[in-house]
Amino acid sequence: MTVYQAVRQYSLQAEEERESTDDEANPLGRAGIWTKTHTIWYKPVREDEDGSKDAVGGKRGRAQTAPTKTSPRNAKKQDELWHDGVCPSVVNPLETYLTSEPPENITFEDPSLEVNLLLRVLHSISRFWFYLYENAVCKEIIATSEFINSKLTAKANRQLQDPLVIMTGNIPTWLIELGKTCPFFFPFDTRQMLFYVTAFDRDRAMQRLLDTNPEINQSDSQDSRVAPRLDRKKRTINRDELLKQAESVMQDLGSSRAMLEIQYENEVQIISVTFKHWF
Repeated sequence: MTVYQAVRQYSLQAEEERESTDDEANPLGRAGIWTKTHTIWYKPVREDEDGSKDAVGGKRGRAQTAPTKTSPRNAKKQDELWHDGVCPSVVNPLETYLTSEPPENITFEDPSLEVNLLLRVLHSISRFWFYLYENAVCKEIIATSEFINSKLTAKANRQLQDPLVIMTGNIPTWLIELGKTCPFFFPFDTRQMLFYVTAFDRDRAMQRLLDTNPEINQSDSQDSRVAPRLDRKKRTINRDELLKQAESVMQDLGSSRAMLEIQYENEVQIISVTFKHWF
């Protein structure tokens, strides 16, 4: 969550304006959020604190404390299949969906929420019904494409294809939570773009948007404000030592935030196609 999202979601002034503001018609909100002064409180994150999902720094706090919980004993348990040949028990995925309570990650309120959750249950039964029977054919009862909602998809695409929404991080809460809870409402392209926006930084999400919609750069003279700033690293690979050099590249740039470009020795190729082939 960005500072802008926190101000817009939790500020009292923004709360008063949200009653008359339509995110779809005006994704940046009204001018009052920019002219008023908002007070922000910070608090240190304790190492023994699990962290709240709604806190701005919650994910970072968990990311810093996660390595301290790892131990050789836990690592051995994770490798029981390879060390001892013990296969993990099969968990019925229907148990996650067939509950009377809504998912914990749903925080928005909407009259259609109950219907959406009912469709979630029906989709899970259609997809995982064969876990209830022995030696059943693993085939869906209803094709997943039948659950795609064209109106929700169009509304989500308007949000995800707006450069200002991407750059400000002003993705509606309903879209993020519904994308995680009921992903079957959206086709693959919409889910992929939502993944880029929520899992990667804004520059990579913006680069993905420009790659899929090149007319954005050609529409006006705002290229300098819209174009993402991404560092690029280029490596030359020998096909005869492909695996060895790939391992070396991942060790050198595995933790780098730069975009990796691959080129084969003594060959002329398109960078994007070459990288997919190498990967």
